[in-house]
Amino acid sequence: HGTIKLAVMGRNADATNNMQGNYFGDAPYLVSPLQGLTDFDASVETSYCDGSNTNQAVRLAKAADVAVLVVGLTSEAVSPSDEAEGKDRESLILPENQDALIQAVSDAVDKVVLVVMGGGPVDIAQWRDSPKVQAIMWCGYPGQDGGTALADAIFGVTNPGGKLTQTWYPEEFTQQAALDDYRMRPNVTEGYPGRSYRFYTGNPVFAFGDGMSYTTFDIVLESQPATYQHVLSAEGLEKELATAALTPLEKPAPLISLKVTVSNNGTRTGSEVALLYVASPNAGADGAPLKSLAAFEKFHLAAGESGEAVFQLTAEHLSFVNVHGERRAVRGTWRVWAGNHGEAAAIEVAVA
Repeated sequence: HGTIKLAVMGRNADATNNMQGNYFGDAPYLVSPLQGLTDFDASVETSYCDGSNTNQAVRLAKAADVAVLVVGLTSEAVSPSDEAEGKDRESLILPENQDALIQAVSDAVDKVVLVVMGGGPVDIAQWRDSPKVQAIMWCGYPGQDGGTALADAIFGVTNPGGKLTQTWYPEEFTQQAALDDYRMRPNVTEGYPGRSYRFYTGNPVFAFGDGMSYTTFDIVLESQPATYQHVLSAEGLEKELATAALTPLEKPAPLISLKVTVSNNGTRTGSEVALLYVASPNAGADGAPLKSLAAFEKFHLAAGESGEAVFQLTAEHLSFVNVHGERRAVRGTWRVWAGNHGEAAAIEVAVA
């Protein structure tokens, strides 16, 4: 297909030690993103700069087919570090004026792949929404072979299938929540938006459980006959909760069975994680979570293939811990759905 010219740029484009993050042993070798992309194939021709000189970056971008910007944070493995043991970040904006670099490069070339290296959220909403950035990939601190893995993912040798384990907050969150304020639940009077996917009331940059693939999936959740219908009463649930509290090492009785079917309707093999969420009748009010993750199952499916799994809900799933620290069943209609975009098709569970 001819030569592919890549301009590989950014503070982490040639990272080696930084890829190890915190708490690491002695790696026998370290493959940087630049090396991984350069060595991927003989048809790949790379140019490089660390992004500190914007004019140089623009020149390289203009001469390239694709710009791969490897931006992000620095870890305890290098000095100075942006995030480390005993060092918290006070901002969610990319440090070292990296947004200006992304803007300049995306104005200079038609195709931009943005790779974010780091251990936690950053506010990249403007690039998420920019038509000039075609792809965003978060790689964490990817370890000794990080550059090889990154090249394989960018060129499609591997198919990403991960889901975010974090809520990525916008920069305004740093003004709403103090570093030492560990409250999870929001407080409207104070303008405090809460923390985590269970309680955060703002608009995240990326949500817990977000993640894309080079193929596409359908997720369908269906009810199955309840194993013990009689316990779907508030009194029955309270008894189940009391029993579970006294026998914490025993597996709780399943109350409801739900079948999830995941279908790969794309053109290549890929992985998908079916996330099962539960929301109470008063979700988001009176201290109740907006939703809670009840279960998950990972599927690895060929194009056109489908897989099934059965999720079982217990009394704990149909209850939540109130502001007094007490786990209680709640009367009303609970909702259960699969996937970050499946709430509209939620199954209703009545607790009377």
